[in-house]
Amino acid sequence: MQALSAEAMDLLRRAVAAEGSQARAAKRVGISAAAVSLLLKGEYGADTTKMERKIRGALDQVTCPHLRQVITGPECIRYRTRNIPTHDPRQLRHWNCCQSCPIGACLTGGTK
Repeated sequence: MQALSAEAMDLLRRAVAAEGSQARAAKRVGISAAAVSLLLKGEYGADTTKMERKIRGALDQVTCPHLRQVITGPECIRYRTRNIPTHDPRQLRHWNCCQSCPIGACLTGGTK
């Protein structure tokens, strides 16, 4: 049984505190309340790689190297996985940057 990283566990604990319940934090992350409970207790029986990615994607904030500003994990994922913007050179430069960015690769598990 693999535990969440300390960083992901901290993000999840802070989300529960901010949202006021495990159920609301689970909804924000996109996982079940039972999974949140098991993860927090260290009793989640399956591989935690996917859960880690979901938690970081929903709750983590990253500094986008292209925008040079803090954005949320979901925003980063949207920029990385969107269709190629052929209509705007500025957006195309951003899209190209996202395709080789290690931050976006980490959040999406290395997929487009």
